[in-house]
Amino acid sequence: MAYNDMDVIAYKILSYLYECMKNGVPARAEDMCASAKLFRIPERYWRQIIEELQDEGLVKGFFIINTKDGRIVSMTDEARITLKGANYLEENSKMKEVGEFLGAGFREVLSTMIKAII
Repeated sequence: MAYNDMDVIAYKILSYLYECMKNGVPARAEDMCASAKLFRIPERYWRQIIEELQDEGLVKGFFIINTKDGRIVSMTDEARITLKGANYLEENSKMKEVGEFLGAGFREVLSTMIKAII
């Protein structure tokens, strides 16, 4: 497993949104962009993962906008994980495997990011 695998990025997105929800804070666009500390992946790859998560009903609050230069993702103030997304994060065996792979270091970075919002 690599840090830029699709499952790893999905786990990070869902975890971030879930922690924001549990702490009563809005997700920040600067934390959710492809170049953010959590991801550092190509924009197109990040957009495709967000599209997949939204199509599956795991997240809400993202808009995919077609422009003459390509597609872009826009995030609303209400971007969040859904109940289905939270259950997927907690119950899916692959997500559990990714959580173990990322370990305590990821949880510490995530906690620091949420504290910065609060």
